[in-house]
Amino acid sequence: MKRIFKIYMPLILLTVMTSCNQGRIEELENQVSELESQLSEKQNELDECENKLSEIQGYIGDLESAIGQLRSEVDDFSYEDWQYNVSDVEDATRNVESAFDDLQSTAY
Repeated sequence: MKRIFKIYMPLILLTVMTSCNQGRIEELENQVSELESQLSEKQNELDECENKLSEIQGYIGDLESAIGQLRSEVDDFSYEDWQYNVSDVEDATRNVESAFDDLQSTAY
């Protein structure tokens, strides 16, 4: 009987330990799956932020260009007849306002 006990007891203990470890393994696999899902969500959020940042950078470029155009038109007052230059300045001002509005609407 002792001999049978010596043979079967390690097998029984191994089976019990395996079943206990299997539960822990399944728990860890579930945690890994959940973390992978969260990582995927965060990656999507990061992609959205990068796209938004790229869009904002484009609008900043548009605004810089519009400001440069406005400065140029204002400088024209020093050597052009102001009556011819007013409409150019008004157009350039509208372009600046439009570029700023685009930037502002994207940022908020």
